[in-house]
Amino acid sequence: MLLSIVTMVLLPVANILLFSALFLIPFLFAGMFLAEVFRTFPTLSSQLYGADLIGAAVGAIGFSFFLSAAGDNFFVVYGAWLEKTFELGVLALGATTMVIGAAEFLGEMLTAFLADRLGLLSVLPAVGRWQLVELPPEELVS
Repeated sequence: MLLSIVTMVLLPVANILLFSALFLIPFLFAGMFLAEVFRTFPTLSSQLYGADLIGAAVGAIGFSFFLSAAGDNFFVVYGAWLEKTFELGVLALGATTMVIGAAEFLGEMLTAFLADRLGLLSVLPAVGRWQLVELPPEELVS
């Protein structure tokens, strides 16, 4: 009994510690490398930092694109099921999937653009007010 309790507690903790350490190593070495580059080339620091920010932005946009594409993959499989079950056309399902994917991607980019341009702290209260609009009682009754 004691062995099973210890196993149930220690194995997840050991896994978390192991994977945290494994994921920490590349970022640790990348940070050490960039710190050494910035220290070695202080006159080029602003250009190197700009290139680093551009790379991070491209990576974030790429991640968003591929995440949307993964979601669209689900819609394609779902579309095949809809086609088989409800006899819908492939062209209509494909067009719908493309429109949904484009709308998701544009929505994510617009959100990122607004948060970057206006500042996250100035955007959040506006979003909160938009979501918490109270309707007068006469509009709630249909």
